[in-house]
Amino acid sequence: MKTFTSSSPKQTFILGKRLAKIVKRKWMKEKGNIVILVIGELGVGKTLFTHGFFTGLGYRETDFCGSPSFIIVNEYKGCIPFYHIDLYRLKTVEGIEEIFEKEGVIVCEWGEKIENVITFLWKIEFTILNNKRIIKIT
Repeated sequence: MKTFTSSSPKQTFILGKRLAKIVKRKWMKEKGNIVILVIGELGVGKTLFTHGFFTGLGYRETDFCGSPSFIIVNEYKGCIPFYHIDLYRLKTVEGIEEIFEKEGVIVCEWGEKIENVITFLWKIEFTILNNKRIIKIT
């Protein structure tokens, strides 16, 4: 487990970008499917982190569509297919498991709802302590 502390939105964004570069290298070697679960309360920085991650994969920052809370999945087609999933509004994850089998990189907010059902590379948990984000990666 690794733990990071973020004191600002910029630091959270940069952490996402840096971790994406590691994932990008892994994906370019192996292709296939890489799933990252992002967990934390509302407003803790999950979407900001995902935006940084998105740019770290090589996408333009301005192409990010925000959190897909109402449509569940934003799909981006580039040299590395990217899927941003938000499970916040779902009561059950039954029937959506196939989304997690797509080739590409998948970042799933509210990933705790599916962590016992799918295989993932990292679980990234956000908490707030003294106005700082504590980010644990397992």
